[in-house]
Amino acid sequence: INAGLRWELFTPLRNKDFQMNYPVLGGPGRELVDIRLTPHDRFWNTEYKDFGPKFGFAYNPTWLAGKMVVRGGFGMSYNHLDVALFNVAQLDNGPGLANYGLCCGTPSDWFSTPFAGGTIKYSVGTNNSVTSYPINPALATGIGANGFPKAFNGVSPSIEAYGAPPRTQSPYSYVYSFETQFELPQQMTATIGYAGSLGRHYARLVLQNFLYSTAVGSATAPGNIYFAQTDSVTSYNSLNTRLERRLRNNFTAGINYTYSKSLDQVSNGDQANSLANQTNPANNATEYGPSDYDTRHRLSITALYELPNIHHGNEIIKAVANGWQINGIYTYHTGFPWTPVTNNLNSVAANPTSATINPVRPLAYFGGAGTSCSNNAFQTGSNFPGGGSKFFSTTLPTGKVYSPGIGRNSFRGPCYTDIDLSVAKEVRFEAMGHSSMLRFQANAYNAFNILSLQPIVNGNAGGPANIANANFGESSAANAGRVIEFLARFQF
Repeated sequence: INAGLRWELFTPLRNKDFQMNYPVLGGPGRELVDIRLTPHDRFWNTEYKDFGPKFGFAYNPTWLAGKMVVRGGFGMSYNHLDVALFNVAQLDNGPGLANYGLCCGTPSDWFSTPFAGGTIKYSVGTNNSVTSYPINPALATGIGANGFPKAFNGVSPSIEAYGAPPRTQSPYSYVYSFETQFELPQQMTATIGYAGSLGRHYARLVLQNFLYSTAVGSATAPGNIYFAQTDSVTSYNSLNTRLERRLRNNFTAGINYTYSKSLDQVSNGDQANSLANQTNPANNATEYGPSDYDTRHRLSITALYELPNIHHGNEIIKAVANGWQINGIYTYHTGFPWTPVTNNLNSVAANPTSATINPVRPLAYFGGAGTSCSNNAFQTGSNFPGGGSKFFSTTLPTGKVYSPGIGRNSFRGPCYTDIDLSVAKEVRFEAMGHSSMLRFQANAYNAFNILSLQPIVNGNAGGPANIANANFGESSAANAGRVIEFLARFQF
């Protein structure tokens, strides 16, 4: 039995140069129109209560002569929020980037007014330094009481700001497993077990315009405000089996099969890109579904064969003929999931004048689509003959309010097959009083150049996940073909 307690301290994201402009929401009903930018030295408060217990055991029954072992464990683990959430926040640029909507930098004999009525300053710097260019006084609008730039030519510039709730929690997971292993004849072992996890307070980046009203009376929100919210959950359950033959007669091999299911509300929530987009961010519960990387069935077979050594009086012959090794890995798994979307519908605003998502999931699935995961099905789109519009409802009946009619990641992409091979040659010798080894190896990834199509990518874009797209249900690209590499290593 092993048991312990781990304490982890994750400090918040800071800016060492100067304080950051942090968005603070207004009161109820006016969260965005009364939002303020205030100077802060951190994005959230430090959390001091991240204690994670650990427990594990292994039991080898003596009455089975040591031919079986039962083992398992439980642990609680914490993690830091990924800084990639704020990569686009321009933390080193003070209050962020303001968009003044200026157009255009034209001379007097071109269209429009010259240099936007003189508000665009054209000047040459005194040297190559960016600080040698003069400041444009027309854009020195100053900062209003709310911390945002004042109006320019009667229009308030749009600004993008990033923040996080002050009591942002560290993501954590409960991880647990239980398995048993048997010793079989012929140097073989069999393992069967269960592994799972539950994740809590995982992050997602949410545009607050989807959650709160962007206009109240004559007041409007000053721009796009993004918060990193740790309100998402994950779960994973798997059956794991393994049959292994230990090295005997120069040959060893193993077969692994996993039947698993991974669920979450956002799979790339710790990133600030389109892959982290949700089709219904105002109702996170409706986003719970298979993870973007969920594979229901996974099989891998590994093998290693060492050619027998030749005993010969000629040292050159022995050096050339001995020390050869052949390795191989076969991998197969079912396809990654994806979400059909449509531009014909908008999500329901969480509050009056809140922003809405488009595209979103359709209203219903009529059934009848193919389920093949073959390359042909995703090269031709044959799982959806006649186009995606025949299989989904995208017209909202009069008087009805939109609600997604299919689950997130409810369809599967192309299956994956790969064979990797390698050949290695080892030469062992004595040098400078030490045993040394020279290893040459050639690796062939995707050795037989098997076509492997890329999964259909989510991101709410207009690609093959969009029902109206002519290439709906098709893979848009392929993974790398055969790659061969050669390497040498000297060990002494």
